[in-house]
Order: sequence, then C-alpha cells, then structure tokens
Amino acid sequence: MGGAIAYSMGFVAVTIQLTMAAAGFAVGLLIAPRWNKTGCLTAAEYITRRYGASTQKLYTYIFLFISIFTTGSFLYPIAKIIEVAAGIPLSSSILIIGVFCMIYVSLGGLRAVVVTDVLQFIILFAAVIIVTPLAFGEVGGVPEFLARVPEGFFTLFAGEYNWVFIVAFMLYNLFFLGGN
Repeated sequence: MGGAIAYSMGFVAVTIQLTMAAAGFAVGLLIAPRWNKTGCLTAAEYITRRYGASTQKLYTYIFLFISIFTTGSFLYPIAKIIEVAAGIPLSSSILIIGVFCMIYVSLGGLRAVVVTDVLQFIILFAAVIIVTPLAFGEVGGVPEFLARVPEGFFTLFAGEYNWVFIVAFMLYNLFFLGGN
C-alpha cells in the first residue's frame, strides 16, 4: 500500500510513515518510562495486579477477539503475494503463514521475535542503501529526478490523506504502539 501511495501521491507516503515514527517516539518518551515503573512484563500481568483475575480474563477475551482482525490484516498482504507467486489459495496461504508464525514464536519465544526484527531491519536498511543510489542512477541523478517529479510531488497532504487523516493515523499508531 505504501508503495502505491508513494507512486501516485509522492511525498504523502513519507508523511504517513513519519506519523508512525512520531508515535513511536512519543510512546518511548511518555509511556515506556511509566510502564517500566510498574515492573510488569505484560498488560495482562498489570491488569491482574491492579484489577484482579476476572478483569484480566475479560481483557484477554477482548484482546483475542481484536487480535483476530489485526493479525489477519498483517497476514493478508503476505498471503496475497504467496497466492500470486505460488498459486496457493489465499485462505491456505494465511493458514500456513499463521501456523508457521505460531510455531516459530512458541519455540523461540521473545528472543526469536527480537532477532527476527533486528535481522529484518538490517536487511531493509541494506536494501535502502543499495537501491537508492541505483534508482537515482537510473533516472540520471538527483538533479534529473528533481526536474522530472510531477507537480505536487513534495506536498505533505493529498487526496484523502489530508491533515485530519494524518493526525488520526498518528493517534491510531500512538494507541496501537502504546497498547502493545
């Protein structure tokens, strides 16, 4: 989705990504220190301590229900790629990826998730470092790129991605990251 927005609306895609960075920074600055003071590792542990086991169970059921949709939204794009590339039906792709992820996390725990995230960052960072100069070289350099960009390419907002959307998306990310 981000690539399509960048292609059709230019810098708006960067604005959208910056909302996630701003939300992450705010969570690290405002929420993380307070969370650290609780001494709890999970939200469920905190809720149990503060409100009791029955409230924690209700929280767990609500969290599981919501997680069905959020996890589905994360698995769908990957499953769609597998469906197109390998010809495996979408529902089967989602099930295969979901089962693999559950086994991987169950066997490796939090350490496996952190290692995967670090490796993913290194790979993506390396890709950006390699692809950016190649892309500029393909269009004839930075000056040629700047001469060719469509009108409105560097605007912060466009179409449905107006300032209201950007603020709402930043708040969504703030609550999503802060809640997780």
